Amino acid sequence: MRRSWLLLPVILILFSCKHAGTFTVDGVVPDTVFNGSKVYLVALDGPITKRVDSTVLTDGKFHFEMKADTLGVRILRIPFRLPDMVEDLVVVTEAGTMTAELSSDSHGSGTPLNNKLQGWKDKKRAYERMQQAIFNNIKEAGSDSLKADSLKKYSAKLSALFKADNRKMMRENIKNGIGLLLFKVYYHDLSAEERKEILEHTGILYPDHDAQLKLMISNDQDLKNR
Repeated sequence: MRRSWLLLPVILILFSCKHAGTFTVDGVVPDTVFNGSKVYLVALDGPITKRVDSTVLTDGKFHFEMKADTLGVRILRIPFRLPDMVEDLVVVTEAGTMTAELSSDSHGSGTPLNNKLQGWKDKKRAYERMQQAIFNNIKEAGSDSLKADSLKKYSAKLSALFKADNRKMMRENIKNGIGLLLFKVYYHDLSAEERKEILEHTGILYPDHDAQLKLMISNDQDLKNR
């Protein structure tokens, strides 16, 4: 009996260690037209590495489990069944369990980094809606050049604020998957000096975690000339 009590703490420690090192997704797809479809968990550098996990959507639910890595970035994706559309959902493979809903407005939450990432996605959607509204108003302005110029200036101001916010978030998350994702997505918006500074700070972390980004860096003539 005493031996059993001694084993219990060891079992609990082993279980907690396994859980701490596991990234889990519990997901749903509300649109029943996709039942029986495959759901993919694609690596951010999937076009090069071809790293893809998959599962089958059953009763509107799906589940993934993999080794956690705070620098890992994956994309939850479901094949199109037109006219229905499901938006891809980018996630960071942080230890813990996140819930995900794949729909025309996909979203996820449950771990600190994925909560942050969802907040950024919400800001990005709001920014894109505002820019679209401005674009529509510019078209409606027609020959009213004064109104059109004013709208264009406002659009440029919003763009500058959005890019500054992206840079701030990237630097605040420079050692995790959010920083890697933003660096890759906005790579060509950054100056050569900014790209060089970030790569000097992160070392081999980014290219080691993303083969596609590694190729982008190796082909960057601006970096080579510095």
